[in-house]
Amino acid sequence: MYNTQQQSSPQQPRLSSKVELHISCRGLKNMDLLSKSDPKVLVYAGFPPNNPQYAWKLLGETECIKDNLNPNFSTTFTVEYCFEELQHLKFCVYDIDNNTATLSDDDFIGETTTTLGEICGAKGQKLIKHLYAKGSKVSRGTIIVTAEEVNSNATDDVEIALAGVTLPKMDFFGKADPFYVVQKASESGQFLSVYQSETIMNNLNPIWKPMRISCAKLCNGDYHRSLKISVYDWNKHSAPDFIGEVETNLDALLKASVSLKLQNPAKKKGNHGDLIVKSSKITKNPTFLEFLAGGMKMNMLVAVDFTASNGQPELPQSLHYNRQGQMNQYEQAIRSVGQIISDYDSDKLFPSFGYGGYLPNGITSHCFALNGNPQKPECFQVDGILQSYRQALYTVKLSGPTHFAQIIKTACQYASVPISQSNQEYFVLLICTDGMINDMQETIDQIIEGSGLPLSIIIVGVGAADFSSMETLDGDNAALRSGRTGRTALRDIVQFVPFNKFASMPFTALSKEVLAEIPTQVTQFMKMKNLMPNQRVVIQEYVPPEPSTPSTTTTQMYPSNDPPRERSMSESFNPNTSNSNLNSIPNQVPQQGIPQQQVPPTYGVPPQQGGYPQQGYPQQPTGQPQQYPQQQGGYPMQPQQFGGYPQQPVGGQPQQFGQQVPPQQYGQIPPQQYSQVPPQQGYPQQGGYPQQGYPQQPTGQPQQFGQQVPPQQYGQIPPQQYSQVPPQQGYPQQVPRNPQQPENPTIPQYKI
Repeated sequence: MYNTQQQSSPQQPRLSSKVELHISCRGLKNMDLLSKSDPKVLVYAGFPPNNPQYAWKLLGETECIKDNLNPNFSTTFTVEYCFEELQHLKFCVYDIDNNTATLSDDDFIGETTTTLGEICGAKGQKLIKHLYAKGSKVSRGTIIVTAEEVNSNATDDVEIALAGVTLPKMDFFGKADPFYVVQKASESGQFLSVYQSETIMNNLNPIWKPMRISCAKLCNGDYHRSLKISVYDWNKHSAPDFIGEVETNLDALLKASVSLKLQNPAKKKGNHGDLIVKSSKITKNPTFLEFLAGGMKMNMLVAVDFTASNGQPELPQSLHYNRQGQMNQYEQAIRSVGQIISDYDSDKLFPSFGYGGYLPNGITSHCFALNGNPQKPECFQVDGILQSYRQALYTVKLSGPTHFAQIIKTACQYASVPISQSNQEYFVLLICTDGMINDMQETIDQIIEGSGLPLSIIIVGVGAADFSSMETLDGDNAALRSGRTGRTALRDIVQFVPFNKFASMPFTALSKEVLAEIPTQVTQFMKMKNLMPNQRVVIQEYVPPEPSTPSTTTTQMYPSNDPPRERSMSESFNPNTSNSNLNSIPNQVPQQGIPQQQVPPTYGVPPQQGGYPQQGYPQQPTGQPQQYPQQQGGYPMQPQQFGGYPQQPVGGQPQQFGQQVPPQQYGQIPPQQYSQVPPQQGYPQQGGYPQQGYPQQPTGQPQQFGQQVPPQQYGQIPPQQYSQVPPQQGYPQQVPRNPQQPENPTIPQYKI
């Protein structure tokens, strides 16, 4: 493109949209005594956006609806949506008691926080969350926030055919060789070049090929933004001669048969010719948000560099070194990108890998599971990725060389799911590396293979190494081409950014840079496959599970709104890890490995039949109330990392009924003595589960357990009533485990 004095290269326009938020509430707590609450919602946004050190700024408030615990508010809020930014939102609900301007004398019902990405990424773009009072975990109702995209022109395509009429003669021995340049006005008033036509030789009435350009690039979706069209005469051995220009906008160009008179400020007199709009049209393209609303799934994969060039993790100069209270660059990159993508991933399970590491089995692998489970390499949430990464640093030695091909091939296998109109998915691979790669040709071939799949690749360069070769993989300037096969990438899917560029900025600035192209890459792929957005998913109103409610489903290791998926225990994190962030992941594994029970019912409730023993005290016989041993502090504590049945002290008699077994004495009785333990303590019998309650006693003397125990030591319960008494200590029934299994299992072996 010819650079005129006013020209400069425009930045790639950021594709942003405006969304409208609709708010409803359900089941609000009633704060009034003689009537119902009068709710109003205040909406706050984190400012500045995409900054971890944000402060809440009021966006606005809804109207107040009288006497209604299930309000549907009419007031809506329009906000700008940017996929690559973390946009925090807070919703506060009040019960308005008077007409004063302050809220200090009104009742606070509850609040919730979220992000705009979480709302737009929810099914049907409808998010339902519980409201809580500050410092409380008791729900005070739910809030429903629905997002709808405001009509945007940014993704539309423009096609305009221009022709010149009676252009002036510019050459001494010929006519003119005209071409034109289109520029758009920036917010600062400077004109930026966006398009240049071909040159038509020796012609004063040229008809150029139609200009095809996106509306975002031409005018940022603003039909009334100023455009300048300048016509030049091309010269072989000198700079082009200026013929004339005209200032207009897209709205005017879309009117057929428009004639635009060219002007030359330096030559106000004379004919400078005209431009004729021969044809113009707009092609509507679906937006990224429309695909999300139709149910498109987003997935993220992560790969971390374990080559020796990073330096030994225990050394402070290592790129893997973990300073107390500070994330290293790998962790910052994972969190920056992961916290954006996770809003659009329904199950929050991210396949995570390392490459260039020397595994415990004695092999250097260029694609191994960070969590040590090659069959199920998914980590739960971003915290799970970081935890598996830190744990892998203690079990995997740094090696090399740096190879990307196997990692990208694995991502291509994930992205090779059947894509159709009814099944729309997209994958984003994040690769963190510390230097140049050693398999450039194989990597290029794999990227070209992935260009036809629903896949984008983000490469973040960590450290101060030379990353010049990475620019080859980023096809912003020219399509990536394989020198070995001659194949060319169908589209640009790679974005490379050096982390040091953002070293002095908040780590969230990285995501804004590397994720800005993802929405465009998604829509380009869908257009290439002739896929359109499905109809918006209709989500019925429901009450979501409260985070504080314990799950009793043993196979559902992670909280999710989706139906439970079977997962093996090998997916859970190592409970013996020393990392302090273990407790930051809720409901990861039940603390003692047993089903969690509700609070025991009150005194005298009979046991349930066909299930777990009923918690609580047994029914009393007629007469004086039964005297049971006093429970100290409630139910006895379970031993840490419950590894079988509670066991008795070595070298002593079996514990008698009516006595508490100190928790510190568990774990010392040999397995063969289980059958001698009284059933009163709730131990499972050998070879199966005990029946509910105490076993029936034969007529006569009470049953012996290892030694003669007088009936009065049973807690004064007549033998015929044993079957009515639940186990006093109420231990949940366990699946028998192999006594030979070690208490602390070894770390699973990796596979290549």
